[in-house]
Amino acid sequence: MLQIDQDGTLELDEIRVWVGDVDGKELADESYRGEDVQDLPKTVRIANGQPERDVMLRVSAWNTETPLDVRDLTVLDVPNDSVKTVTITLSAQCSDAVKLEGGQAVSKCELGQTCDPASGDCISSEVDGGDLPDFVPEEGLGGDTGAGNGDGTGGNEGSGGVQVSSSAGPDYAQELGAACKKTGAVTCDRNSARQTLICIRGEWDSNGGCDKDEACDPEVGACAPLVPECAGREPGGRYCEGDDLFTCGPNLVSVELDEECPGLCVTTTTSAKCAPATCGDGKEQANEDCDDGDKDNDDDCTQLCKPPKCGDGFEQTGEVCDDGNRVDGDGCSANCTSNERCGNDIIDINARKPEVCDDANTTPGDGCSADCLSNEVCGNGIVDDVNVDTQQPEACDDGNVMDSGDVCSNSCTLNLNCGNGVVDEGEDCDTSLTRPEICTSACQFSACGDGIYNEAAGEDCDPGEGQDESPTCNDNCTIAKCGDGRLNATAGEQCDPDRYESTEACNWASNDPSDGVSCRWSECGDGFVNPDDQEQCDPGVQAETATCNFPSSPSLSSLRCTRARCGDSYVNSAAGEECDPGTADTPSCNYAGGTGSRSCRVSRCGDGYRNGAANEQCDDANSNNNDGCTNACTLSTVP
Repeated sequence: MLQIDQDGTLELDEIRVWVGDVDGKELADESYRGEDVQDLPKTVRIANGQPERDVMLRVSAWNTETPLDVRDLTVLDVPNDSVKTVTITLSAQCSDAVKLEGGQAVSKCELGQTCDPASGDCISSEVDGGDLPDFVPEEGLGGDTGAGNGDGTGGNEGSGGVQVSSSAGPDYAQELGAACKKTGAVTCDRNSARQTLICIRGEWDSNGGCDKDEACDPEVGACAPLVPECAGREPGGRYCEGDDLFTCGPNLVSVELDEECPGLCVTTTTSAKCAPATCGDGKEQANEDCDDGDKDNDDDCTQLCKPPKCGDGFEQTGEVCDDGNRVDGDGCSANCTSNERCGNDIIDINARKPEVCDDANTTPGDGCSADCLSNEVCGNGIVDDVNVDTQQPEACDDGNVMDSGDVCSNSCTLNLNCGNGVVDEGEDCDTSLTRPEICTSACQFSACGDGIYNEAAGEDCDPGEGQDESPTCNDNCTIAKCGDGRLNATAGEQCDPDRYESTEACNWASNDPSDGVSCRWSECGDGFVNPDDQEQCDPGVQAETATCNFPSSPSLSSLRCTRARCGDSYVNSAAGEECDPGTADTPSCNYAGGTGSRSCRVSRCGDGYRNGAANEQCDDANSNNNDGCTNACTLSTVP
């Protein structure tokens, strides 16, 4: 029994009572107003529907729509063999511990706590049902809630309230020999699941026992078959059937569908529960593209529940690598087909150090160096470990094949005795005395443009002796790429957008400045559609095409490289336009909706299109003057 009282400090006009189980399932939700809240204390019958299950209570006091107090209690292990009393005293001491949230009274105490009306402090909200006092009816406490008296006749008349049976039916808490009122009423014996009872001469008597595969159904007071799935379980036990979660009813003769699980229904050693919907459970959710229920990333659905693709971080059939992005130069190419290692038979031109060759091995002297950065010929600006022609190590390589006038011969041997530990005449330094980032293999101070590729000095290349730059090497000895922010005229660059995408003034189609488009000034007619330059199309020549405008008049330059369409106010003869009126007919030009064979044609009576702007009343596209439309496109009376 729930006994509700107040200490006289609240001016309330409503009491709300909510009852639920520990799973959050609502069992009852009642509201009391008027005389029901003025005549306190009030007694309400509360039970949880299943023996040995916990009950959650929430009682709140209101004035109009303002919460004055709220009390949360969790009664643990509700007994089924006695009636206990839970007393809740509402008080203004707890008014500061309640707030209005979503139209509900919510406690400000932490989860698992409730307000103490004596002190206003937060205390534990859990109560052991076995420690509660037995219920003793007293005059003035109100009547039963009408929940049932055990004989099937219903409860005593009272003030109303919440009723949830502590067993499956109103008569279930009866036993053989107990008193009853209604002769002929039937129920089940609470001490034996297979015993049925009948009310005879004011006393519950045996109505027969159930077979071994049956038990008494509390709903009807008669034997019913045991539910096979509940075999070996306790009442209230749960089990899975597919992805549906069921609960066994009292005496295991009925079941209730608890939930259609959004994810998998999982059976534990003692019960069952609904698992949250997750990727990999084989059930495709709204935020998943697929879900095949496995962790195999080499099939049609990865463990991220998305179709496989390069850049997803999972190496699939056909991929050499997958590092989770679509970027070159990080050890896995943008198309996942190369690990960007020298010797893989793929020339990785966009690797961190772009390869110039790759012959599927790392053997020097075969025309491709062990690092795939040189074709191993003298004069390429790279001092090779083995020259492909001489099969000897190169002592120098100044980027040319001159045999006189410099310190490196046309066979890439030193003309001076560089490296002998002495700075000879004509030498700036000697490699035996100075660090390689300072002194080149030709015993000259290292500088970009000295014709010697000096990796130790941080050079990626060298444009050649006396050269500021070359088609493949910038003036700072970095590899020439369109978008690197270095304007390399020898590579054919007119501009450089300083990023790997176009700007309004400068085209970018690829890193390669020799593709004929990249790092060229953006111009209508250059054959490259630059959206940053407001281009919708590009005819490839400085003349209009059937699909792309190119007005020659400077006053119409804003229409260049725009898509040709009737109604754009530009007459594109290549598109078959005779005129262009804008987006409406003019006396001399048909708009005709902008599409079709009559659009952007000179308005003529007899062309089959009635041009109202040309004062045509009709146009039947014939020369019959007596068919209702004259040859002057005026309406006439048919003779």
